[in-house]
Amino acid sequence: MAGPLVAVITARMGSERLPGKVMMDLAGKPVTAHMVERLRHVDGIDAVWLGTSSEENNVPLVALARSLGIEAYAGDPEDVLERHVTIARKSGAESVVRVTADCPLFDMPLASRMIAHHRATGADFTYVPAVLSVGVLVEVISRRALELVHTRYQGELITVPIKEHPEEFHIEAFGVGGDAGGGMDASLYRPEFRLTLDEPADYEVLKAIYEALYREGKPVVLREALRFLEAHPEIVALNAGVQQKRGNLYAQELDARVLAARGKRTEGR
Repeated sequence: MAGPLVAVITARMGSERLPGKVMMDLAGKPVTAHMVERLRHVDGIDAVWLGTSSEENNVPLVALARSLGIEAYAGDPEDVLERHVTIARKSGAESVVRVTADCPLFDMPLASRMIAHHRATGADFTYVPAVLSVGVLVEVISRRALELVHTRYQGELITVPIKEHPEEFHIEAFGVGGDAGGGMDASLYRPEFRLTLDEPADYEVLKAIYEALYREGKPVVLREALRFLEAHPEIVALNAGVQQKRGNLYAQELDARVLAARGKRTEGR
């Protein structure tokens, strides 16, 4: 029987572009509270943890987590991977769902399917190698992979070292080549929409979506948010000019390497 699976919300108060963003208000509650609520609507998660840093300005964030009934770990300020490794060990998790607190519209049904696929295949790393709307995805990573990577890397790019060495890990490129019941729902492929929280303009977009769609106890469904944006191009325009982080772009470049390695394994069967 598969071991426990925990979700880790990566969050900190000291964002350079938008300080305190993880505690900003969306429809009457902090962003991090929405993250917890959404994860509780994802199938296959045994516990939710906050993974933050030991810096003093994160104390209110830890207090919020505990008030929401989840565990919190404040670890190395620079080594985000260390937080995930430590949480996996403390919780006894076999795998973790990685999600950052700046993604309060990640797709809940997709996360549920990814978890089920990850467990069914015994993967080390399950992710979607596709350009969807920025901010709608999670990743599922085995504790074995986290610990192995941490022996030679310390930092914030948790899954990049896995993609850089696809020959060492069992990687499931979810939704590619008919995986998981015929591939991804094409309606999710909306790269023109930016649904992450990294700049003031991003907050204006998310705030508009939440004010229009959120109802207490009922997380905003991603597809409803996409339909809302389709009907309101003036809101889409608010953050259309925001540039994606360089690290994210590099991670996408590595997808080709992952898929090539996956193809070779398939040919060898």
